[in-house]
Amino acid sequence: MWRMFAKVRPERIPARLVLWVMQLASALFRVPKKTVQAHYEENVRLWGELKSSVLTQGYIDRQEALGSMLYGVNRPALSRGLLGGRALNGAENTCEVIAVYNALTALGERDIDLPELLRIFESGGISLMGYFGTSIYALRRFFKKRGYTVRALVGRAARDGALDDLSARGAVFVATMFNSRDRLYDMVHTVCIAPKDGELRVYNSGGGGEYHTLRDAIGDYNGASGIPIAVFAVR
Repeated sequence: MWRMFAKVRPERIPARLVLWVMQLASALFRVPKKTVQAHYEENVRLWGELKSSVLTQGYIDRQEALGSMLYGVNRPALSRGLLGGRALNGAENTCEVIAVYNALTALGERDIDLPELLRIFESGGISLMGYFGTSIYALRRFFKKRGYTVRALVGRAARDGALDDLSARGAVFVATMFNSRDRLYDMVHTVCIAPKDGELRVYNSGGGGEYHTLRDAIGDYNGASGIPIAVFAVR
């Protein structure tokens, strides 16, 4: 079954379908409350050990350093089909939560730490028990509940001049991308794009980078091979 889906080119998949599937999977497959609480307690301990080495000027820029963090429920069959047999852990599936953490940092909010964010989204928003990361709709709800204005561009709307208009309206951006326009198995990744010294800095993208415009930052993602699914501005 997984091989059949692997033949589908990401550029042929409607962006709203991706967002809908992530949201549906978050509603149908929930992590038990006892598991969420156990993960939170362990993540508090782990983050205490990792925080000083993981943060760079207050931002998380290396998701791979979170391999010991707990987020979601490991299922061997899903790991074989979606992760090449790798076990589910924080290095695999926390990019959306990291994007929220980094966005809050850029917005000047430092009163909520990573373990608490993981608990919030693991309680409501985690998709397919973590194998599809976190629903983008859950991220949008989170920011709105905290009083922010959120404006989103989805699919093709995020690939043209509308990005310039979005850039003028928001201070911090969260972007969800197909990692490759050719291979669905390269999966999806979410990053935070925030102002820094007059430029825009992409955090947790694997290569970083600073850009003059939001359009440049999106267009250059993953060596210009990525495809935007959704980009939203938070202000």
